[in-house]
Amino acid sequence: MDGDVPVGAGMASSAAIECATVFSLNELFGLNIDKLEMVKIAQLAEQEFVGLQCGNMDMFTSIFGKKDHVICLDCRSFEYEYLPFRQEGIKIVLLDTSIKHSLASSEYNTRRRQCEEGVGLIREHLPHVQSLRDVSTEMLDTYVAHNKTVYNRCRFVVEEIDRLLAAAVICSATI
Repeated sequence: MDGDVPVGAGMASSAAIECATVFSLNELFGLNIDKLEMVKIAQLAEQEFVGLQCGNMDMFTSIFGKKDHVICLDCRSFEYEYLPFRQEGIKIVLLDTSIKHSLASSEYNTRRRQCEEGVGLIREHLPHVQSLRDVSTEMLDTYVAHNKTVYNRCRFVVEEIDRLLAAAVICSATI
């Protein structure tokens, strides 16, 4: 395998390699593995071999990506929608900052556990909460604020989800 993305640049390269591998093996041996199962196999490779307790978004976009579109993905149900991405007047620039990313040896797994801890604190009071996508800032303020580190980790994710949903609404409105 070869490419020009700098090693450790944080561009989901391990997910891309895992997906390319499972896709190639599927084609080579006629295994008839469907796309969603390929995503799950690639995620399992990342979790079991690399040791990164990642989600499935990077793998999903590698397998399901579509030219000139973004994917609005529900990582829990795997429901998704392609939204056109108009690139006229937009330039996407990737810069090599020479800061190397190695999620498996980073604090990623610790931060994930902290987010799960925050969900657990909320679930003690609101049993329907399964993940941070079910959480509001108000819930964090009420049930997690006493643990500053966990609160900050969870709040970042909750705010990021809100930003994504707002962007999806804007993107859908321009279709």
